[in-house]
Amino acid sequence: MNVFAPNMKTALSFSVIALFLFMVTAGGLYATGPDLVQTHQDDQGWKLRVNYQDYFVKGIVWGYTPIGENYSYNLWGHKDSQIMAVLDYECGLMKKAGINTIRSFGIIPPRWVTYIYEKHGIMTIVNHLMGRYGFNVNGAWIPQINYSDPATREALKADILTYGDMDQPGVLLRRIVKNPKIYPVLGILLRSGVRQFIK
Repeated sequence: MNVFAPNMKTALSFSVIALFLFMVTAGGLYATGPDLVQTHQDDQGWKLRVNYQDYFVKGIVWGYTPIGENYSYNLWGHKDSQIMAVLDYECGLMKKAGINTIRSFGIIPPRWVTYIYEKHGIMTIVNHLMGRYGFNVNGAWIPQINYSDPATREALKADILTYGDMDQPGVLLRRIVKNPKIYPVLGILLRSGVRQFIK
């Protein structure tokens, strides 16, 4: 018997073991379920941790507007193949630069947040503008938001919830900005904090 030509049963067993090991090791990097994101304090100070590992954010604010387009350009309204081509090119450049996190100036739909994470290993800080440039409340466009209005608050809260659960793969944090001109940052909230805020 040739030892370099194992029988089918041995080959199948080896393949199953190899697949299992690949899934376990790859799953540690790009999990298909929610990642555990925490802050951690030790004798050296505060750290951000993802799945019990220290996470040093090497990030950029990212958006895509082709030459000749303006602020109204919507990448997410194109065909999936076009979106994937843009993301694969842009994220490929980011990975080469050592980027592990992006914050988009606009909203990235949840499925593309997960795509970016699972394909490129880049996590996203979900950034909701909270009516910074106006907002649609009960079917009417409101150019200057009154945050004390209950209907406006409910509309904003409902919109936040439509852009993915914090337990979605690829979401690192959710950043909610009220009005950058008055409050530079209302907060970068971790999963539990966001749930308490939006309830």
